[in-house]
Amino acid sequence: IGYKVTIVERKNTLLLKETAITYHNFNIYNDNHKTFATLLRKFDVKGERLANIKFDPRLYTIINNIINKAKLIPHNILMSHTFTSLCKYLLSEKESDELNAYENIFSGIFNVMNALDCINLFTYDLSDKSNYYYLSNARINELISKMVTQFTIKGGKVIMNNEVKNIRYIKKKYSVYTVHHTLSCDILFTTISKTNLSAFTFWN
Repeated sequence: IGYKVTIVERKNTLLLKETAITYHNFNIYNDNHKTFATLLRKFDVKGERLANIKFDPRLYTIINNIINKAKLIPHNILMSHTFTSLCKYLLSEKESDELNAYENIFSGIFNVMNALDCINLFTYDLSDKSNYYYLSNARINELISKMVTQFTIKGGKVIMNNEVKNIRYIKKKYSVYTVHHTLSCDILFTTISKTNLSAFTFWN
């Protein structure tokens, strides 16, 4: 759309280690992840269909009970409560105790995610009505390589081995200072991290 785009990458590659055991949130996707599925089709990258996925029927009964009861609650209320606090209002004491038994499986997210996000997670990401697919790290690297190729063909630049040290906002432009470069830009996107946030000196 007319902008010159530069990606600053602190590592020496954008690719994943193909032998890494760590799973990323894009290794597994389902039919509801339409934007990701469209991206994969665009670059002709295919995931492997996962069969025989089993869900705990008792957990699903409890979750569906919560989802049905929450339909009558306004979104702003759901966003102002954690999933755990919502369950205290909607579930019987027995159901609450049963749900708490699953807390470790979900790494404590019930206590930190707002109720609306949790309900959307169960509705779209953990659904027994959806087909699930697995994308290996090799396939993800294939996708990244094809995206980078198209990006560079369109005039985009990728600067590797550069860590952003400082960001200033001067005369309505961002000045991005890296180890080896100084870049000036109108619009800036960053990953959200403590390190990146502390680099914005104009917030001082």
